Amino acid sequence: NALRMYAAAKTDRTVADWFTTQSSADAEILTSRIAVISRTRQLERDDPYMRRILRLYENNVIGHNGIQLQCKAKDADGSYDTVANSMIEDAWKRAGSSKNCATNRRMTMVDTRRLTVRAVVRDGGILWRKRPGYDNEFAFAIQPIEIDRLDHNLNRSELPGQNGIRFGIEFDGFGAIVA
Repeated sequence: NALRMYAAAKTDRTVADWFTTQSSADAEILTSRIAVISRTRQLERDDPYMRRILRLYENNVIGHNGIQLQCKAKDADGSYDTVANSMIEDAWKRAGSSKNCATNRRMTMVDTRRLTVRAVVRDGGILWRKRPGYDNEFAFAIQPIEIDRLDHNLNRSELPGQNGIRFGIEFDGFGAIVA
């Protein structure tokens, strides 16, 4: 008459104070998000281990030099167009410089990517506002915005002719972010 169960589901003295819930991930995020983000930010400020973890994420995802562009455009005869490839790669490097990449003029493309990784691990996300017409060589820059700016309590089910919203993010019928 023994009842089979997963070892992780057994209840004994070692897990007596470990609460189990049967709510959805969204329901738990709704009630816990603010406390969790506050605690991870506090850990980043006060705990060298947390700072090291975040740095390891940045280093392993982005690396020291960031994601590099290598163009391989070809001429009609199939050979690489070295002139065009060099011009594109040079423009990419200039666009990623601190004077062109972000609106604060202090972050390179590598810095923005490292910030993105750090914010996703620590806060669960980050927003980047596109700034077309910005006063730089490319008339474009991006602006970092903390994920806290979203209305976390704005939630709406998908209805006919109306996209669903979860935690202030609008999704289409396929789950792609719309706004």
